[in-house]
Amino acid sequence: MRLATPQPPIDLWIEEPTHLDGDLLGFGARLESSARRSIPLWFRFPARQGPKLTRLADPFVAATILYAMRERRRLRVRGSVSTELLANLADFQSAFCAFHPREFTPIDVEADRVFSPSGFQRSPSGITAFSGGVDGSFSIYRHTHLSPIPAKRPLQAALLVHGFDVPLNDPRTFNEIVNRCRAFTSDAGLSLYTAATNLRALPLKWEVFFGSAVASALLFFQSAYTFALLPSAHSFHHLRLETGSNQLTDPLLSSGLMQIVHDGSAYGRIDKLQHLSNWPMAMRHLRVCWEGRTSENCCRCEKCLRTMLMLSVTGADDVPAFPHKLTPSVIENMSIPTLGGLHELEYLLSVSANETPRPWWHDALTRAVARNRRYRRLQDFGRKSAHALPSSLRQGLVKVARRILPRIPAAHRPPPFPTEAPPLVSTRV
Repeated sequence: MRLATPQPPIDLWIEEPTHLDGDLLGFGARLESSARRSIPLWFRFPARQGPKLTRLADPFVAATILYAMRERRRLRVRGSVSTELLANLADFQSAFCAFHPREFTPIDVEADRVFSPSGFQRSPSGITAFSGGVDGSFSIYRHTHLSPIPAKRPLQAALLVHGFDVPLNDPRTFNEIVNRCRAFTSDAGLSLYTAATNLRALPLKWEVFFGSAVASALLFFQSAYTFALLPSAHSFHHLRLETGSNQLTDPLLSSGLMQIVHDGSAYGRIDKLQHLSNWPMAMRHLRVCWEGRTSENCCRCEKCLRTMLMLSVTGADDVPAFPHKLTPSVIENMSIPTLGGLHELEYLLSVSANETPRPWWHDALTRAVARNRRYRRLQDFGRKSAHALPSSLRQGLVKVARRILPRIPAAHRPPPFPTEAPPLVSTRV
């Protein structure tokens, strides 16, 4: 449903690529509104990757569509956009708004120039998003010579992006992760590409935004590859269509040159780990830690513990990628900060409950999940009822809640992501 009152547009200005110091190639854009607010956005790639990168505006359109929908303003693209992406975005918006009706509104998208890729004939070849985690590792394992799984896609490359999981102000950790990921891709016979971006400067929740952000980075490679994989976090049996990356909306970010594929939904996380346990490289270098402050797994945050428990179900208890052991106290006292993590652990409990005998950690995890579920109900009730309380009482309850509800340790909070690019000298291409 379109807004009845016309709203001033948001202009997306696409800049010419520039050569930057450090042998980098920069792609930039600006979001400008009538209120004179300007948000600079950029991607940077090693210059040697330049011939594979598109000059169309498609990546920036995919990256900014949710921002324009949240602002409830039509998006006017000052550049060239592929016809199929424009057509797909109409359905993408309708689907996304069905799951987030209060946050987003469908808007019109128009472009100065429209590009039709009709007549292009290319052999199928693909690239996948990859950061060393379970889902990305499984997509690589599944679609290469490493696995016996049939119906493979002709995967040829992987892309690791600085600024998504690791803050831009931490190049050391990112370089360490590059080395870990290169061990995967070399073993699989794939090329590994890297990029950096400040997309997280957009004022959007990362849990809702990350799918279109990852797709935008992959769309830069549409001149070289015919499809791109977004590894699935949820199986068909546990669909979560409200998340930022899902089986329905991801393919609707496809362009005329590149098909976006939501990959791996036929497999649950435990199924993926069962397969990956047969890949020694994955067991040595798997990286799931969501802290983003180190290239190693901390073995104490919820995502590390969840993965270790799932590996235990598969029979892989001694995994080099997780050097610290599980203990009942660590499991029982874990904080589960996300609803998705809570759902995954409830799923894990349903699996372990059917084992004979039950795993030694089953009871400790049962208590941890029950405690975190109770706290989440209290938090949800507090948020829903807070507006009906006097300000003084509301502030008092907030203080009490902060004392009794579990808080994520400082070491386990997501790191801040810089919103400005470090200064680099540039020259026009």
